Formats: sequence, structure tokens, C-alpha cells
Amino acid sequence: MISVDALILLGCIQCSGEDSEKAEVFHRVFSPEMDPNVNVNDKDLQTTLFFMISTATVLEEMIRDICRHPTMGVNFYAYQQKIRRYKPTYDGMMEDFVDSVFGEYLNKVSKKTFIENLAYQGWKYFHLANLNALFSLMHEKYGTTTAL
Repeated sequence: MISVDALILLGCIQCSGEDSEKAEVFHRVFSPEMDPNVNVNDKDLQTTLFFMISTATVLEEMIRDICRHPTMGVNFYAYQQKIRRYKPTYDGMMEDFVDSVFGEYLNKVSKKTFIENLAYQGWKYFHLANLNALFSLMHEKYGTTTAL
């Protein structure tokens, strides 16, 4: 089954649209209801951001590998393990996201503020090359885990 949300998030990092539009779409994916506030601890927000980051990094790597060796097949387990090993890096990126979009001391912002802040920070979250560069920086800072 194809996930519409997954395709939408993939579009957010692949298309050349405005960051303000992408921020609104990103918000609609994790919060389709009419809640006027966004909470930093929202599990759907964390899941959505995790998916977008892993799509921009590990999925992109998987696609490159498939293009290089189309007859080799895909070892999905290896990529799943890679995603698990990057947990400290993903956690660091989530921390960066929270600080950038919510601010250092807030745990809840209005929907409008969330979208405005995310659009302003969109250059690093909604552009594939920048998201990959941020991932590399966070990987250097936070590393990987060996505990699987």
C-alpha cells in the first residue's frame, strides 16, 4: 500500500515550491485536525520529522544503491539497521528542530507561529541537499549507537 503522507513528505523535500507552502503541508500531515496549537511532545510531529529525515538520507542512499546495482536486490534489513544506528543523530536533529521552530524555552506554539517559524527555517528542512548537510553535521556531533 502506498502512503499518501509519505509521498507528500517526499514532495516537500524534492519540489521547488515555497517554504511557506511546504511548512503548511508539513503541518497538515501530522496535524490534520483544527487544533490551534502545536505541542513539542506531539508524537505525530516527531514521527513525521523522523520520516522526512530518514527519507532524505537513508532512502536516498538506498535508491542510489539500487540504481548502481539494479540486479542485486535490496537488503531492507541492512537499511533498517542503519536507521536504528542513526538514532542519536535523529535525536540531535529533533532537538535542533525544536530549538529552531519552538524556541529554547517553549513547549507549545500556535499553529500560525509554528508554520511561520518552520517556513523561516525551511532552508534546512525542506531542501534535500541542506537536509543531508544538516544530517552530516549532526552525525559528526552525535554519532551512532551500537545498541540495536
